[in-house]
Amino acid sequence: LYFVSFFLLGECTKLWHFILCYSIMNGFASGIMMSPLVSCSAHYFKRRRGHAISLATTGGSIGGVVLPLMLRPFFNRNEFKWGIRVVSFVSLALLVISTMLLKERFYANDKFKLSKMIDFNGLKEYNYLFCVLGVLTGEMSFNSALTFYGSYCSYVGLSINDTTIQITIMNTLSTVGRYIPGLVSDSLGRYNCAIFCLIALTLVQYIAWLPFGKYGLNAMYVISCLYGLSSGSIYSLLPVCVGQISDTKDFGKRYSTMYFVVSFGILISSPISGAIIGDKSYFNYQMFIVFCGALSAVSAVLYYISRYASTKTWGWVVF
Repeated sequence: LYFVSFFLLGECTKLWHFILCYSIMNGFASGIMMSPLVSCSAHYFKRRRGHAISLATTGGSIGGVVLPLMLRPFFNRNEFKWGIRVVSFVSLALLVISTMLLKERFYANDKFKLSKMIDFNGLKEYNYLFCVLGVLTGEMSFNSALTFYGSYCSYVGLSINDTTIQITIMNTLSTVGRYIPGLVSDSLGRYNCAIFCLIALTLVQYIAWLPFGKYGLNAMYVISCLYGLSSGSIYSLLPVCVGQISDTKDFGKRYSTMYFVVSFGILISSPISGAIIGDKSYFNYQMFIVFCGALSAVSAVLYYISRYASTKTWGWVVF
């Protein structure tokens, strides 16, 4: 389904074609894939789960670097169709390899049951509830910023090529930002590292992006680097915290339940951000950055509450 939706994207000529192929079909396929891909990795690790999942999820950042560079030559020659076709076949090859390598540890021989896919009862536990809300606000912040980052770069005077380079730099540094926090989280505590990274992301948005983004290319280079480093942990580290408060065999359904809730937040965060930006005035872009920073700050607070609900202490504890 993912391959077909991507391949048909090259044939799209009208807005509703793109909505059907990319937004609906591709979104549906991506949602189905993510939970088992992350959950299977978590089945085999506990003590070093943060390291394992951060290593596995660096593929997202690597793809964010490689695929735009792969598409640029095609787009520069106005060969949109062939660019999309090449990416779709690359994706197909990678997904075939992924399917061959995956093997679940639990429920392999059990019958299909909805109770093994979703766990709304878990939301009655305060540590899990606040963890889910923390991921919700963190993902809303990151996805909103990423959606309109290119638009902001264009607003402050960057060319299309320079804007593409900013996204590439962000994804490149995001690889480091995904791996290192996951690596050290196994010894310093998954929640501690997640809270630290969310605070760092908030500071980058308020101290770097908000006041200095208007100063053009050189400033955006620094901001892209800092944002990539601090935001990478959202995809790699926040899910690990769910495993910290769940049985290994329940990680899959708790992870899928979490992202079922998160998906609704992501669905509304981009339209809200677009409404804030409005007529693309500088003040509106500033308010958009404030909005993204507020979401990441709230996410850090929610994770702190979730940690307290798990450990019953507000002070330092490796968790």
